[in-house]
Amino acid sequence: MRLQGDDYCYLAVQSQHGFWGVQWYSYQSVSDLYNGNRFSLNFALALLGQFGSRLPSITPALALGLWFSAWFLVLGQASRFWGWKFKWYEISLIVVVNMFFTLYIVSDITQILYWYVGMATYMIPLILNGFILGFLFLSSHKKSSLWLIPLIFISFFSGGFSETTSVVQASYLALFFLGIVYFDRRQHNLHIKKLYLPVMLALIGSILALLALAFAPSTSPRLAVNSHPSFLGVVSHSFNYGLTFIVGAIRSAPLPIFILLFLGFLFALVIRNKYSSMPPISIKTTIFIMVVIIALGYLLCVISMSPSVYAQNAYPGERALLAARFICVVSLFSVGWLIGYAVRLPAILVNRFAIYSLGMLIILAILFAYPLRTVPKITSNISFYSKWSDAWDTRDQLIRELKKDGQNDIEVINIDHPIKDVGELSPDPSYWYNVCAAQYYGVNSIKADLAGWGK
Repeated sequence: MRLQGDDYCYLAVQSQHGFWGVQWYSYQSVSDLYNGNRFSLNFALALLGQFGSRLPSITPALALGLWFSAWFLVLGQASRFWGWKFKWYEISLIVVVNMFFTLYIVSDITQILYWYVGMATYMIPLILNGFILGFLFLSSHKKSSLWLIPLIFISFFSGGFSETTSVVQASYLALFFLGIVYFDRRQHNLHIKKLYLPVMLALIGSILALLALAFAPSTSPRLAVNSHPSFLGVVSHSFNYGLTFIVGAIRSAPLPIFILLFLGFLFALVIRNKYSSMPPISIKTTIFIMVVIIALGYLLCVISMSPSVYAQNAYPGERALLAARFICVVSLFSVGWLIGYAVRLPAILVNRFAIYSLGMLIILAILFAYPLRTVPKITSNISFYSKWSDAWDTRDQLIRELKKDGQNDIEVINIDHPIKDVGELSPDPSYWYNVCAAQYYGVNSIKADLAGWGK
């Protein structure tokens, strides 16, 4: 991937104000090119200007690696905190399963993973929230209390990428804090008390980020363009959209969702049988926890709808639903896990460990072959993306050479656009992406009207 769509507009402004100047300019100015109240996104996009057009070609792999690392840290530190005995490969499999199914049920992965702006806006907060939770558990240990220092700053930075992810982040941390209070009062557990300060600091950082987004000088003029529903209207529409989203996700991907639940179920069976000292929980407790998981998952999905409902009076766009999809996947996997943890296996299976383990391995191997179905779908696009990136590099070099030769009104070939609903340079030099690209390259105009793409 190379520069695409809105990338040009961010870089056009940066070319005029520099790396640090564009941070403040974007935050406080009302631009015709983009909305700049998302201060962390401004910083991430300014990095694009520093590293050049090749940065988007490595960010998909980099994002996946960081996503895995962040949530591996979460499960690893949570296991240590609660005294679970997960092995590193067990944690790895759990993280990979949740990552895969989150991306699998996304209707258009190109906007979320391949396009730099879309990835930065909605995937980076997902990654940073993994580090927030990981540092939260890590800082509860006496020898690791130094992690409290960056926790509030990471929470603040993570909340500055978009209103959607920021409000979800603040909400789940608030619910986490209420859960700590509840269990502390019921159990008076000194171990749980260690989470008070880390969660509070992360919540403070998140609230500060929300305030910074809401009261940015560029926010009010942008919101004034559209009409907004009342508070009750926002609540009502958000609950309706949350239900619509969940029902739609189940209907559109029933088999992946069943496999996700089954994988959670099998993981729990394997882990519980491996550590026979872990007794199954009662049916009553299982049902109660399951209801809580489903209710909290639905509530967070509802909350993720509210910024779009208020700002645009509309259902969120596909890339804005990434947080809700991840919440659904984690909730479903947790429900499957809970069922597997609660079920009582026949004694003949439990006592014959070798047969039981072999059977589980066979079933897991079959289920893990399911992702292989996606390989042809992904690889089938490689030739198109390769052709597009080569054409983009040729066009980029040509524009720079023509500018060097003194030409300020430039004509280039019209190439296809690889990202759905994200435009490319047009034959019309007044098209806003053309205007942004012209400012980025420092020329008067760019017209993409020459033939050559189809050759």
